[in-house]
Amino acid sequence: MDSETLDQNNLLYKSVFVTTNFGLDTGSGNVSRHQAKALAAVTNVERVITEADINSQLFQLPDTARDFIWDYLVAHELKDCAVDLAFFNGSPFGMALGLLKPAKTIVDISAHNLELGVEEFERRNGLGTYPVAHLVDPFLWNVYSQHIQNADIVLCPSKLSADYISTKLSLKNAMAVIPPGCYLPEENTIRFSEDFCITHVGINTNDRGQLYLVHAWQKLKQNHNFSGRIAMVGRGTNMWLPFGVSALEYIDNIGTVYNDCSVYVQPSVTEGFGIPVLEAMAYYRPVIVTEGAGSSELVEDGKEGFVIPIRNPEAIKDKIQYFYDNPGEIKRMGKNARTKAEEYTWNKIEEKYQNLIKSLLTKT
Repeated sequence: MDSETLDQNNLLYKSVFVTTNFGLDTGSGNVSRHQAKALAAVTNVERVITEADINSQLFQLPDTARDFIWDYLVAHELKDCAVDLAFFNGSPFGMALGLLKPAKTIVDISAHNLELGVEEFERRNGLGTYPVAHLVDPFLWNVYSQHIQNADIVLCPSKLSADYISTKLSLKNAMAVIPPGCYLPEENTIRFSEDFCITHVGINTNDRGQLYLVHAWQKLKQNHNFSGRIAMVGRGTNMWLPFGVSALEYIDNIGTVYNDCSVYVQPSVTEGFGIPVLEAMAYYRPVIVTEGAGSSELVEDGKEGFVIPIRNPEAIKDKIQYFYDNPGEIKRMGKNARTKAEEYTWNKIEEKYQNLIKSLLTKT
């Protein structure tokens, strides 16, 4: 059956979608939501299982216990389910995936360089401090990664992510790279502040590299001719308040953050993508992003912003200073950034998901 016939007869194919995170936020929950929408456009979705379908107390457990119990409970939910395709996003679903065979399977994983992440945690907190045991224990990692190794297609948000997980697991699976999308704000909602503001959005964690951004900020403040400010938004960012950082753990309208921004910085040591980079670009903001973030693949150095080495406060400082000294470059690169973001709207990304699903279903 070809793709055109599939479009006309999508009810012939049954599917399930499983994710731990599902919602309208700016992170993985929003990715899941659009993947589920794409799945519903080309198949008859029998079940969508999210954390809301499982006892919420599960998510108060430590990560390792939570993830494996989650897999067991999902498998229990799907034990009588017969489908043609199963789409999994996130945690280990090895038991559930195996249960649904011979259904074809897609596993989305935003893999990042685990070794770099562990190294960053241990630099800061000492040996053995990485918080997710099943990612570093060889036996548990083998159990955890079964769903990735057994999937028909492993879907990643960047080539960086796909190359890493493919090499780490010596995968023979088909690999697909589809980055997350973004919403394009209406032109009449976009504002530009007269003040120079450096902005970062993301949960505060060692491998996101916020420490290096704060170090760069401290260096910038030593220049008495520099009068900019810095704003960080995300859970845990209030730890940087003593360093002169404006921090908000949560905000209802993320657009107000980007409207207040002059330059967006993603200082990640390692990250599968980094959605706020694309969101900031949609608001005509130039970006400074490290090579450790998959979203750096969307940035041509000197065009939409700058791509810099990881763990390099001096490079962050220099690029911020460049934009401060050359406000015309903020406008030029910001315009280029918006043009690039227009290539990655959620409608276009959903179409890519649909094409991936259809190609798998029609593959013999």
